[in-house]
Amino acid sequence: MAYVDPNMLAGVDVSRGAVAGNDGMGTLSGAANLRTIGIDDVLMEGRDVGVLQTLKTGTNGFNIARLTAAGWRHDISPEGSISMVGALSGSNSSNYSNGDGINYPYDAAQSPSSGLFKLAFAPSAEHSLELGGVVYKNAFSVETAGYDWSVKNQTYTAKYAYQPGNDLVDLKINAFMNITDIAMVGTDGEFDGRSGTSTGLDINNTSIVDLDAETELKLFYGAGINSDDYKGNDARGANPDGMLIKSGAFVDATLTRGIFGLTTGLRYDAWNIRGITEYLEPGTPGCPAAHDGLCDGAELSRHGDEWNPKLGGTITPTDWLQVYATYAHTMRPPTASEMFYPGGHNFSGTGDPIYNNPDLLPETQKGIDIGVNLKGEGLLAADDTAYAKIGYFRNRISDYITYGYDSAGQAKWINLPGDTIMQGVELEGGYDAGLAYAKVAVTIADTQQPLGIAPGIGSDVGQLPDDFATLDVGARFLEQTVTVGGRIRYTGQSFQ
Repeated sequence: MAYVDPNMLAGVDVSRGAVAGNDGMGTLSGAANLRTIGIDDVLMEGRDVGVLQTLKTGTNGFNIARLTAAGWRHDISPEGSISMVGALSGSNSSNYSNGDGINYPYDAAQSPSSGLFKLAFAPSAEHSLELGGVVYKNAFSVETAGYDWSVKNQTYTAKYAYQPGNDLVDLKINAFMNITDIAMVGTDGEFDGRSGTSTGLDINNTSIVDLDAETELKLFYGAGINSDDYKGNDARGANPDGMLIKSGAFVDATLTRGIFGLTTGLRYDAWNIRGITEYLEPGTPGCPAAHDGLCDGAELSRHGDEWNPKLGGTITPTDWLQVYATYAHTMRPPTASEMFYPGGHNFSGTGDPIYNNPDLLPETQKGIDIGVNLKGEGLLAADDTAYAKIGYFRNRISDYITYGYDSAGQAKWINLPGDTIMQGVELEGGYDAGLAYAKVAVTIADTQQPLGIAPGIGSDVGQLPDDFATLDVGARFLEQTVTVGGRIRYTGQSFQ
């Protein structure tokens, strides 16, 4: 699970399909980058010190949400600077009613809080270093299961960039660590507690070469590695132990000549997973009678790799029209939670967690994306802008992983036979005339996502909606310093 305070978010970048760079390592159908607030979100243009204060309230269980942030920036050379930003956030919510007007029958109250700090140091235009940390805390009831959760999540990042000002070097090095601790009160120790640590390091560079007056070659290449390490409590319950390490390297080459663009890419993704497949009771062979809690039993290690190619092209016959198409292979390895998950809950906290699946295979996908991008200026007014995007995607997934029954009738994470098809159409458009604007986005899909057994309960797997739509309209007043608008969202039917 990802624990992110919405008050801390400054933007979300979503990439669908085969994602370029290290963000696409070991992913199947896309990636989402959640950007937390930085110095430019707190300080107004031309200011060196500032404070940002937001306060939100609403109905249907949304009581209050608040954010207080402060920033400071100072020039240390003609092209160098140092800046700091800190923020505190908190919110409070209570019970709500769903779209049919039915009240949620349990206690949905929670009051998450979080803190953020970032330090950016750029001694010159060539070098920059940013260090950051976010801490998130929350507690809530899971009354359907009879216990409460207490969550503490910490994320620390370091980002370095070397940009000497030439076309051959645009170097970036990124590192992160995420620590999650979960306590579960009211379980009598059967499921109480799980900790996880994720770490990662990646490096990439962009080089641009002009082959002649009309032809440009852009190379984007790099490598990365990250790991997810989980540890359950002594009783284990439904919290398996395990570590997944993903690593890889990639290169994308984009050749542009006139109205034509050609992109070829190749990435190598490798994975290694290990974990405990059984636990021993005290007094049994391999576990001393005086041992406090269960002993680790057999350990399993699996690994694999995959070469994933990509081929795409664009045609831009005019400034306002672009047609594109991409075909790519991707791969997602099984997680430690999937491979070592005990399908039969062990409520007594003793004995082996049963029905894990050490034979689980990675998911592989072959997908296509085709579409049209349109943009224009000065359509109805001298300084207005408009854009439209129309795209179709079709992904064929082999060895799709879901929670179900194997051939022996045991409940576990399994690979489905045959192919799972996910396809759909995405429409997006917008018009901005300065004084008024409108944006619309529509997704109409047919994902054919299999619905696992006990969705939303033991497996935490449901079926997401196929259809989404958003309409955002507004107007700007007082020399465009005040914006008044409204947003309508539509979400299709889901299954849990």
